[in-house]
Amino acid sequence: TLKSKLAKFCQDVQAELPACPFITDKIKVRIGRPVEEIMQEVEKNDYDMVVMGAHGHGILADAVLGSVSRRVVRRCKKPVLVVRLPEAQN
Repeated sequence: TLKSKLAKFCQDVQAELPACPFITDKIKVRIGRPVEEIMQEVEKNDYDMVVMGAHGHGILADAVLGSVSRRVVRRCKKPVLVVRLPEAQN
């Protein structure tokens, strides 16, 4: 499941970088319109940052963000970190 993959990712980061622990309290998976779901979640809770994975699709993948990432970056009042996912996960 997606939650178990995210939990494993968090554990792997903690194992690789013990001096900089990757601490998560909860992992949430929501269904709906992505931008609206993300913005509602951020407004309801006191998060420090929003972290989003980005898929590199097309010729301009390195130059531009995807539409969801771009809209969240524009609308969000918290810092947003967009991380490009490895090719194997696209």
